[in-house]
Amino acid sequence: MDVTQLMANTETFKNLLKESETDIWKGSLFEPLKRLSSRSKGAKAEKMTQETMELLKYIVRKAMSSDHDRVISDYATEIKFSTCWDGELNKFTWQQIRGGQDYDRIIFIGCNPNDIHMWWATKDDLKKHVFGRDKLRQHKGKDGEQELYWLSGVHKMPWFRDMSSF
Repeated sequence: MDVTQLMANTETFKNLLKESETDIWKGSLFEPLKRLSSRSKGAKAEKMTQETMELLKYIVRKAMSSDHDRVISDYATEIKFSTCWDGELNKFTWQQIRGGQDYDRIIFIGCNPNDIHMWWATKDDLKKHVFGRDKLRQHKGKDGEQELYWLSGVHKMPWFRDMSSF
């Protein structure tokens, strides 16, 4: 039995076709980044952030531990990347934000199809606005011992800082 045509005629597949026709990433500047797997996307975003910070004349070194991604101007820095969600420009969700890791600052990157935004916050900012808030809790990890949070919103959080003040 050949199920190809049956599958191609399902409502689910027809909806996928509609989505691909209206895909805001198709032909965009950052489409190649969007199409990567989550793990590859994160690694490329970290490397792109390193190179961008170096172009801005910051000193960037390798991480001192697995608790952060880079050391930028002597600050242990975690880097979080999000492409826009639900096809809505400037709607970002940053995941796997951990309070128990050793970092001083966190850079949040929001990627639309044709532009990228960057902001930063201190770990103290996260303690004040994120950690301990159940509505921002992502999950507790596979063993129930981790505190993982996520931030989601249109554009940025009001307490995010402009990169010019990094």
